[in-house]
Amino acid sequence: MTQQIINARNGCLLQGVLNATKAVGGFVPIIHSNPGCGFQGYLGGSLLDGPFGDEGDIPATNVSEKHVVFGGTSRLREQIKNTVKVQQGDLYIVISGCATELVGDDVPAMVREAHDQGVPIIAISAPGFKGDIYHAYALFFQAILAYLAEDARPVATGRSGLVNILGLLPGPSDFWETDLGEVVGLLETIGIPVNPLFGWGSGLTTWQQIPAAALNLVLSPWGIPLAKDLESRFGTPYLTFPGLPVGPEQSFHMLERLGEALGIAPDRISELRRRAEQQMHGYLRKMGRFYVTYHLQKTFAIVGESALVPGIVQFLQRSFGWVVVAVLITDNPPQEYRTAIADTLAGGPEATAITVLFSEDGAVIEDTLREHQPEIILGSALEAGLARELGVPLLEIAHPIRQSVILQKSYCGLRGAVALLEDLSREILQ
Repeated sequence: MTQQIINARNGCLLQGVLNATKAVGGFVPIIHSNPGCGFQGYLGGSLLDGPFGDEGDIPATNVSEKHVVFGGTSRLREQIKNTVKVQQGDLYIVISGCATELVGDDVPAMVREAHDQGVPIIAISAPGFKGDIYHAYALFFQAILAYLAEDARPVATGRSGLVNILGLLPGPSDFWETDLGEVVGLLETIGIPVNPLFGWGSGLTTWQQIPAAALNLVLSPWGIPLAKDLESRFGTPYLTFPGLPVGPEQSFHMLERLGEALGIAPDRISELRRRAEQQMHGYLRKMGRFYVTYHLQKTFAIVGESALVPGIVQFLQRSFGWVVVAVLITDNPPQEYRTAIADTLAGGPEATAITVLFSEDGAVIEDTLREHQPEIILGSALEAGLARELGVPLLEIAHPIRQSVILQKSYCGLRGAVALLEDLSREILQ
């Protein structure tokens, strides 16, 4: 019997493709499925997040029982025409869900018809039963690259040393866009230009520049297969890191490796590192008396995705003297990458005390947290009830977040590490 998952936090394949489409400037999604598919995304992004969630104005066919019985291709034709009339886009993406895939609607035929009429459009088959929100990342990537190749669009001339960032998925984290901005800012401090594939500045042109990059930077296991594919297609080398860097040590380790790969003078990076470490030491000195007075050396457990958790764990252990007792990775990365993640987490001084678990099951997560009795939990709003039960503070670092509105906050880089210390101190004092 299939095991039931309590409080699953990872959306379906369709929601992942929808998030990716909305995150690229000029890309317009068209959902071809029953009304629940679009509305579930709205519920997951809005009601669960309180008043701070996602918008619900997505073009959709909203197929009914009639369309399921007799086919919904004519409804899709109508919706494509209406969407093109009212929403200007560089690329329209028809995303088909479970209902229309199961009944066998000929979506490719409708897309070809629109394409022959001059509409830039593709179709992505994304029924939820084929995977979750994380598997959608590679699916979306491959569909866009296939479109660009078939459409014979020229590759734009890239700037010298251009870098693509892979593995930061739009949607699963409330911080994804600000995290991406922090990484871009780090690279730009040493003169590395970044090709934005998602978020601010992204668009069809930036996707055309993918083959022109000098390097691909991979920041989560979900970007590794794509980096290997791009290396095979275009000969672009790649560098992998265990996740988002938190604090100066991790940030400049990443920059030093990038600088070495791209031929940037190490002296420049070394001077920037010295300044950043001095600044961080200054912040830690300011917290010294507060740290001792309020007994801030804590045991903690962390619940979140693989792109974020390793960096936070290493920073809190090595720079702040905290002891991690349980790490729960919720995005279910492929088995072949889990050992590397566990090895990264075991690199801290308290390695023997760490329990590393890969699960999105809320019941498993709660049982693990009860077993280890941390003094503070870093997780999501889904852990709020258990935190109250245990009588410990909770800092929401993972989706869904209900404590605050996320606009520019990130826990990545030097500024992110400072923000993390401020937020942890606030939760402990409260």
